[in-house]
Amino acid sequence: MSRAYILLSIQDQIQKLHDNWITFDLISIKDASDYLRYNNYFFKLTAFRKNYVKNKTGKNIGKYDKLDFAYLKDLSIIDMELRYLLIHISLDVEHFTKLYLLNLAEDHQEDGYQIISDYFDSLNDEQRSRLLKEMERSEYSIYSGDIYHRYNRSLPMWVFLELISFGRLVYFYRYCGNRFNDDKMIKQYYLLKTYKDLRNATAHSSCLINDLNLGFSKHQ
Repeated sequence: MSRAYILLSIQDQIQKLHDNWITFDLISIKDASDYLRYNNYFFKLTAFRKNYVKNKTGKNIGKYDKLDFAYLKDLSIIDMELRYLLIHISLDVEHFTKLYLLNLAEDHQEDGYQIISDYFDSLNDEQRSRLLKEMERSEYSIYSGDIYHRYNRSLPMWVFLELISFGRLVYFYRYCGNRFNDDKMIKQYYLLKTYKDLRNATAHSSCLINDLNLGFSKHQ
């Protein structure tokens, strides 16, 4: 099986950048090499090149125009700081979403067990099976394994919220919005659903600002 790409050495990575007219005027090649070895890797760093344009005409067609390695480094640092900020926000969003649901259940005098039983009943067989498998991941967890075994599958709402993923929390939020006929919650569900994608990208250390031109072009 042939492979289109091979693992490049740091020297080869620098040469590949140079071949694409990425300059090293604002940072030395040595410092750029050290950055690629100790701070960030080639694939992630070069993702930020999409924010810059290539020459469309002339002998340098297809090569980047006025793109220095230092710009890619700066964007990667900004992206990292943004992810750190969003991680803190996402923890607050998840915490206060759970708190809101528990307070809402109390206000509606819900039985903490019945609402979860009803939620399971609202799912089809495939959805229910997927949820049970998701929760079973807690079985051997040192953080949540004890409550998983203690409550087995007779779960009160406050335990259920501790065992589910953020994505499941979002769907349960929609269920509660429908259960309580709360149009505001349904609107908030769509916001949470959109935020879930951003949260997951942040948690997996994906690049967030690697192609700002894409978002801009969609609004033209």
